[in-house]
Amino acid sequence: MLAAATSLLGCDRATSGALGRVSFTPEHCGLPFGFGCDFDRPVVSGSTVDLYIEGKDGFSSAGLDLVSETPDVASLEVIADLDGRPAWRVRGLSAGRANIAAVDRDDVTVDYLRFDVSDPNYSFHVDSSANLDGPDINQSGFDEVWQVRGNRVDVRVLSYEGDDAMMGELTFDAMLSNEFSEVDLRGELAKGEIEFALRAGGLGPFDVHFTDPNGVVFRARIE
Repeated sequence: MLAAATSLLGCDRATSGALGRVSFTPEHCGLPFGFGCDFDRPVVSGSTVDLYIEGKDGFSSAGLDLVSETPDVASLEVIADLDGRPAWRVRGLSAGRANIAAVDRDDVTVDYLRFDVSDPNYSFHVDSSANLDGPDINQSGFDEVWQVRGNRVDVRVLSYEGDDAMMGELTFDAMLSNEFSEVDLRGELAKGEIEFALRAGGLGPFDVHFTDPNGVVFRARIE
């Protein structure tokens, strides 16, 4: 699993609907700066992604609504406009092919977007400023074990399909080993973030279990 940071300079990318009338742009997709939100990436089951729509080539998006035609795969809820554009929140529910339709006031489909929702495959994304080796996926009781080679740890849980990160805001429950009480822990645990500096003399190992909204547990050790 590729989890080390790469020098990607991504940005949120609009995807044209299948009929070419409406563009669908994801935001707040749970990925670190530089990756970019893009519906070419699968959405993680149990996560959310915000999106807004715009008309293309003179087609007006005024009065359009979005409807999930695959409600067992992905749901939709209206949220506040994003930069003045109508917006919705997509929630991935189960693995499959999602179909989101843009409909007019007469419930006629004017365009649609299809994207994948996939089950999670978690791994640590390591910030480029941290020096960690790994992951070792062969140690009993852990999905990953990482070796610290510097004096700083900065990691975040992401879900991967192959080498590509998947999209989705997730809220984790975290269970930490006692060793974490000896460091100045930063980062938002609910987002799967862990950041701290190692003190002289060394401590650890640092064990953490992250549980996602669907009850999937990611078990990692940093030593």
